[in-house]
Parts: sequence; structure tokens; C-alpha cells
Amino acid sequence: MEENNIQELEEMRQQLNILQEKLDQQDIVNEKLLKSSMKSKMSWIVKYIIGEVIVIPILAIMLSGIYVMFNLPFYSYIYILLICVADIYMDYRINISSMKPADYEKNNLMQTVKKLIKMKKMRSYQTLFGFLLTCIWLFWLGYDMCHLTGVPNTELYNGLVHGCTIGMGIGGVIGLVIAYFIYKKMQSTNDEIIKIIEAIDDLKDNKEN
Repeated sequence: MEENNIQELEEMRQQLNILQEKLDQQDIVNEKLLKSSMKSKMSWIVKYIIGEVIVIPILAIMLSGIYVMFNLPFYSYIYILLICVADIYMDYRINISSMKPADYEKNNLMQTVKKLIKMKKMRSYQTLFGFLLTCIWLFWLGYDMCHLTGVPNTELYNGLVHGCTIGMGIGGVIGLVIAYFIYKKMQSTNDEIIKIIEAIDDLKDNKEN
């Protein structure tokens, strides 16, 4: 009788070990899926920054044509190009350089949470200063367009001037609105990743308990 009880206890112990192994494997799979999800959510930001790098030369050529056509001073042209280059550089430093692939693999992901919170803060400063500097350029350009010198005073040119002034003003406002929505989406992405990290920590806590 005693031997039967010992055998039953041994079988129960083996079953519990098998069950624990399955639970551990499930936790590992869930953790890998969550980490993969984090990387996937950040990938669109990397693609966006690459897109910025591609668009800048096109924007520079288009703006240079307008400045040459209306004989505008090139000070504001250089100013806005410097702003664009600085903005892309800051995008890289804040969104890519500050986060390494290893940050998603560390056992203690709370350091990654701190980086994500800091990233949101730096991104807010970048967006605010970028908005103010771009508004300065729009007013500067508008002033130059309203005080053109050295261009023919013809009906055609006057129509082009008014059309370009209005068009660039509307384009600038639309660009700022789009930039704001991109900023909000980036901030939302950080919040989503923080929630994923919290879910990973919950898995680890359940595993330890």
C-alpha cells in the first residue's frame, strides 16, 4: 500500500513538472511575441525618418526654383533647410539612436520604459521648437513675397506671386497639421510599447509566483 502511494506521488510530481515546463515555455513564447511586437511598433518611425531624408532634396529643389523665380533673398531658404536638416538629425537621435535592439532583450525592461518616457519628453520639445521656427519662416517668406523687388510688374507675375503666397501659406499650415498628427502617433506608439513592457513584467511576476 505504501509503495502504491509513493508511486502515485512520484507520478503526480512528474505531471506537475511537465505542466510547469509547458507553462514556462508558454511564458517564453508570450514574452518573445511581446518583444517582437515592440520592435514592430517602432519600425514605422524608422521608415518615416528614412522618408524624410528622401524628401528633403526634393523639397530643396522645389523651394530653390521658387526663390529664383521671384528673386527672393536666399537667407530664409538657407534658414528653412537648416531647420529641416536639424529636425531630421533630432528625429534620428531621439527615435533611433537612443533605442538599441538590446534594449528590448534586457531582463529588466524598466530601463527601457525610462528611455521611452524620456523620448516622449524630448520629442515634445523638438515639436514645440520646430513649430515656432517654422512659423517664423512662414512669416519671413510671406514678408519677402509681399515686398518683391527685381521682378516684372506684370499681371502674370502678380498672379503668380499671389497664387504662390496663398499656396505656400496653405501648404505650410497643412504641413504643420500633418506634423502634429505624426507627433501624436509617435507619442501613442511609445505609450503602447510601455504597456507591452508592463505586460512582460506581469508575465515574469506570474512566473515567479
